[in-house]
Amino acid sequence: MVTDRRHFLAAAGAVLLAPQLLPLRALAADDAPRRFVSGLRRETGDFALALIDARGRVLAQADMPGRPHAIAASADGRLLAAAARRPGRYLHVLSGDDLAPLAEISAAAGRHFYGHAAFSPDGRLLYTTENDYDAETGDAETGVIGVYDLKDNGTRLGEFASHGTGPHELRLMPDGVTLAVANGGIATHPDMPRLKLNIDSMAPSLVFIDRRTGSLTGQAVMPPEWHQLSIRHLTIAPDGLVAVGMQFEGARMEQPQLVALARPGDTYLTPLPLPDAELARMKGYCGSVAFDVAGHYLAATSPRGGMAVLFDAVTRRYATTVRLADCCGVAAAGMPGRFVLTSGTGAVREIDAQSNDIHETGQSGGAFDNHLTAI
Repeated sequence: MVTDRRHFLAAAGAVLLAPQLLPLRALAADDAPRRFVSGLRRETGDFALALIDARGRVLAQADMPGRPHAIAASADGRLLAAAARRPGRYLHVLSGDDLAPLAEISAAAGRHFYGHAAFSPDGRLLYTTENDYDAETGDAETGVIGVYDLKDNGTRLGEFASHGTGPHELRLMPDGVTLAVANGGIATHPDMPRLKLNIDSMAPSLVFIDRRTGSLTGQAVMPPEWHQLSIRHLTIAPDGLVAVGMQFEGARMEQPQLVALARPGDTYLTPLPLPDAELARMKGYCGSVAFDVAGHYLAATSPRGGMAVLFDAVTRRYATTVRLADCCGVAAAGMPGRFVLTSGTGAVREIDAQSNDIHETGQSGGAFDNHLTAI
């Protein structure tokens, strides 16, 4: 049961460069190796989480009751939260060491998950994007942020508004207080699981919310003519710069930019320009975004385009393109400029944006899902 909001609040206290393709070369040994976790569809058709290293070696697997979307990691990497793909109702908390199950959470009545979650700095609270699909206001479905106490076996403390419709990815800002939330702007209902109900009137936004009070502290949007750019995914650099990846729901002949930047206090998002040919290949769809560990380089994937594009986030210039069929998962590797990519074909690649090296690391016995998380 959802707690009273007041009780909860008290308790929860561009210059373009010519396109390039990365050559296939071996990378030097990683001085700061990382592990990664992703959803996986096994060859048998069932679903799991897979813990892998940068070379694509599977270290552990955990069964999932359905298709998981994204996996959130606590700051120390000891806790993971795997949320069901929209409009799913399960969320599993697992050990970051070996994927051992720790807690199972079900969506509250009248709610479903959107596939993403974020931890408080100490790992005690978990925040999830959810849909209040039978909102008492009678308006279009309302986005909410659910809050769960992991020290109390995932008890739901309550919720606060996402200040938009269709919240998707959320992440904690470096200040440890502010949640950045991508409101995709698309209304949905579990009775019509994948139907988009308000394309003509959608109003996406990137919002900043004080996690202690649920109050809106900032909002950035695209200009009104691009209101059909659904702001879906985001990544945050160490200095607080936010990058978003968008999916276009408008006319096919239009070709808006799909990656943009913002900081708290900005009114509008600033698009990162791609060359026309690369933008066309993305087919209006950015699947995931990630900064490298230094916040200097930015990677954005497009499974529809079979590619990842890299930007220099400091100069705000396009850098290069990596071709990889059904490429969607991306995460920062342990060294500046390094990324790991995963694919729906089961492929794993490590790339270096500074040297233009790519290393073909491995091939799983299944299909990786949309997102990859470094722990």
